[in-house]
Amino acid sequence: MDKTHTPGPWRYCDQTDFIMAHDNQMLVADIRGYGFLTGVGTMNLSHRKARGIMDSNARLIAAAPELLEALEAVVNAYNEPDKVSMIDSIGKAGDLIAKINGQGDREKTINASQQRT
Repeated sequence: MDKTHTPGPWRYCDQTDFIMAHDNQMLVADIRGYGFLTGVGTMNLSHRKARGIMDSNARLIAAAPELLEALEAVVNAYNEPDKVSMIDSIGKAGDLIAKINGQGDREKTINASQQRT
């Protein structure tokens, strides 16, 4: 299948609230939702809470190309069983989860998921 999306990496520019690609030359998304998050009659959140939500959304959106790549790697490793490929693809997926969640390293993500089981 041909990929028609803008290739990564995508980067979140928190000064502008834009998701950018191609060395900040191309706008991929504008994540400003501040008015909806803080305005009267909407979610009416504090500035700090609204900023946290916007930053979390931006990390997830900016990681979209890497998410696709990680999912493709897992599916490929599953379709052609190779223990090393599967372990590697799962490790990369764990790193990506940590990045999206704003964590410094994958160990936190792995530990958190192990605690849930």
